[in-house]
Amino acid sequence: MLDYDLFKKYPQKVKDMLYDRNLPDLVNKVDELVSIDREWREIIIRTNELRSEKNKIGKRIGDLKKNGDSIDEELKNREIIAKELDSAESQLKEYDAKRSSLIRIFPNLLDESVPRGANEEDNKPIKWVGTPRLWRGYLDSFLKKNPGFNLKYEIVEELPKHHADLVIDYNLADVLIAAQTSGSRFFYETNELVELDMALSMYAFKKIRSSGDFRAIAPPYLVRRSVEDGATDMSVFEEVLYKIEGEDLYLIPTSEHPIAAFASQLDINESDLPLRFVGISPCFRKEAGSHGKDTRGIFRVHQFNKVEEYAITTPEKSYEELDFLLDLSESIIKDLEIPYRVVFLSSADTDKKATKQFDIEGWFPGQGKYRELTSTGNVTDWQARRLGIKYRDKKNHKKQYAHTVYSTGVAVQRLMTCILENKICEDRSIDMPRVLWPYLSFERIYPK
Repeated sequence: MLDYDLFKKYPQKVKDMLYDRNLPDLVNKVDELVSIDREWREIIIRTNELRSEKNKIGKRIGDLKKNGDSIDEELKNREIIAKELDSAESQLKEYDAKRSSLIRIFPNLLDESVPRGANEEDNKPIKWVGTPRLWRGYLDSFLKKNPGFNLKYEIVEELPKHHADLVIDYNLADVLIAAQTSGSRFFYETNELVELDMALSMYAFKKIRSSGDFRAIAPPYLVRRSVEDGATDMSVFEEVLYKIEGEDLYLIPTSEHPIAAFASQLDINESDLPLRFVGISPCFRKEAGSHGKDTRGIFRVHQFNKVEEYAITTPEKSYEELDFLLDLSESIIKDLEIPYRVVFLSSADTDKKATKQFDIEGWFPGQGKYRELTSTGNVTDWQARRLGIKYRDKKNHKKQYAHTVYSTGVAVQRLMTCILENKICEDRSIDMPRVLWPYLSFERIYPK
């Protein structure tokens, strides 16, 4: 969450950010929070004054007793003050709850470099790597969405197959049986796809772990609401989460959230930073709000495996850490021989917790478009304030809020679909990226 002082000192800055994020409905909430915060501070002053007066009365009663004088008048005064204090303390709790609840709905401030825009169409591609196979029928759309750049591409006359058809042709997954046993957006992986799933996870896990002293974590798959509310904006994310009926437990949508909660329990010194984690886990999401999107295949599903990068650092180093994690995630995609582009997300499409965010989008020949494979963002102190992630600085040994940075190492199911669509050879076999060969019992997949 944001610092309360920001609303008091720079309310217009917060309002401008909300307009940039295309969240005009929250603008009036800025003044509401400023008003509640002001009243809360006034009640604190009044409460402290009443406590002081109550203590003074207690002292006077003690002095009167020593002197054998009447204490009746002071007892009446103490009773009056006690009632006023009870009322003030009750008000203080009420306003503190209002204040704490209201500030949690606000997203992070945006970095000045973030491209301003109304939606994802205003995201800014900044880098292209590889030569995508492009069906002639997709050419006009491709050039329109990637304008003004001398991009390399290979024109093909026959429409490449969508991964949803490939997993059937090669007997790699079954969504029809999964629909009967579990519902829509679930799947059974079969045969080579099971190995490919594990190979991608292990390759990314080992590469990340060896790239900068990452601490490995396999987190619990269930966490309390307080963890999710601390790690993300529950007003938006709650509809995505699976809740365990009758318990204060949610299935994790990403390992980032339990890792952030883990970090909040650590005693961290500045000399420990950056503190980096590589998390590996299944993830669970309802995909609410995505009705009708990607219903074919296994690109957008309720359960998927992911390897996550997460870092805690000082405010001075968080943008440096953002670049480091982005470069690391990009190197993974490059190793997998997938054509991709890096996109700087617009103000309206940037994650609410992030001040700056980049996506790596892989090329999908069967769909004729780049699709998100990884996401990397600097959260500054927004998450740290919610969860209490602090470090002890070198200079005066005082606790300071840390900055946190996240990045997808691999979202396994999405990467597998991208590999399937891109690596088809002339003999119809699907060539596996060489970096995965040590983890696989095969080098190619053949149609069944």
